[in-house]
Amino acid sequence: MHRPRISAAFSWSKFEQSVLEVFTEALSRLASEPSLPQGEEPMNLRLFWTCIKVHHEFMEAKKTLPFFILFNTTNQPEPDDTVRSQRLLKRPDFSCALTNPQAVDFLKSQVMYSLECKRLGTAAGSWIFTENYSEHGMLRFRHTAHSYAKGASSAAMIGYAQSMQEDDLIKEVNAHAAARSVPSLSRAAAAWVTKGVTALDQHPLTREFDPTPIRLRHLWLDLRQMPFVPPPPKLKTSKINKKKRPKK
Repeated sequence: MHRPRISAAFSWSKFEQSVLEVFTEALSRLASEPSLPQGEEPMNLRLFWTCIKVHHEFMEAKKTLPFFILFNTTNQPEPDDTVRSQRLLKRPDFSCALTNPQAVDFLKSQVMYSLECKRLGTAAGSWIFTENYSEHGMLRFRHTAHSYAKGASSAAMIGYAQSMQEDDLIKEVNAHAAARSVPSLSRAAAAWVTKGVTALDQHPLTREFDPTPIRLRHLWLDLRQMPFVPPPPKLKTSKINKKKRPKK
């Protein structure tokens, strides 16, 4: 499949740069919050509104491209998808959409940039966050069932580092990744950014559904000093009060 080609004024690299600049700034602002929700989904929602605010400010200052930021929406169809394609039921945490009015092929006139977020830190019981980062994160960009970022040459992952030393985190993440034949991550800068965003590099990841590997960008946010608000307890529903639905 051909990579999405955008006009010279709206190149894929410029689109990606704009997306990453908005998300990096939004993540940095999250680190300055007095507290954050502990769970991944409510934190993603907080990030969404922060990204919307940052993008609006950047647009006013003419510092970014006019793209849409979509929250927890399903993968959009690629030209070779069918209505029964399993990937159309899968939901990346964020998708950013850009229209290219100068596209030669109308099928390529809308492009999407995908981002997936994961918590990082000490395991919670049997749920190992550093393993989850590859098993339910990076592999979603490789396996056909999810086919995240299909039709794109790059995408991104966000890591919410909530505990553990940074070097221990990356060591554990890489150990679990290696067990799945996923390339290791390494810091892009000389040092970790305390209470901020650290970018990490990774060799391109091979894909089952595309002969061309994808380049995953990684943004890890240091939240280890952040007070987290745990989720409210789930309400228990009484079986006695449950009414049987009439058969259709």
